[in-house]
Amino acid sequence: MGQRAVSGVFVSVGSMMPFDRLTRAMDEWAAANPGIPVEIQIGKGDYEPRHAKWVRKLALPDYQARVAGCALFVAHCGMGSIISAIEAGKSYTTITKTNEGKWQKGQPVKIVLIKGKKFIKTVENDKENDNLESLPEF
Repeated sequence: MGQRAVSGVFVSVGSMMPFDRLTRAMDEWAAANPGIPVEIQIGKGDYEPRHAKWVRKLALPDYQARVAGCALFVAHCGMGSIISAIEAGKSYTTITKTNEGKWQKGQPVKIVLIKGKKFIKTVENDKENDNLESLPEF
């Protein structure tokens, strides 16, 4: 297994696309909470954190070790992040924004095994598809 993160906050934006808004928000949170270690995997983003430890990309064993070792895992809604979190025993809940612009807790996300293949869902059924594509985009 890879190198464990300190028992603090691990943030992942994924490896496919940048997510500078999340990186910047968590870096600002790290500045406001200096006693809590924060590490951010920033991927292809342009913003480089000034207050949190950061890395562009991690090897899979190191990524999984950080997810398993953190006290709080904050991530985008990518399948790899969700599966890593749930397999590491973390609970994973969606957060959505209402039409009034307020954030609200969404539904818990689960891994459902159908015919030997993993799907991420907010419901347990035997349909061979993920059902998170209907989450709102911001």
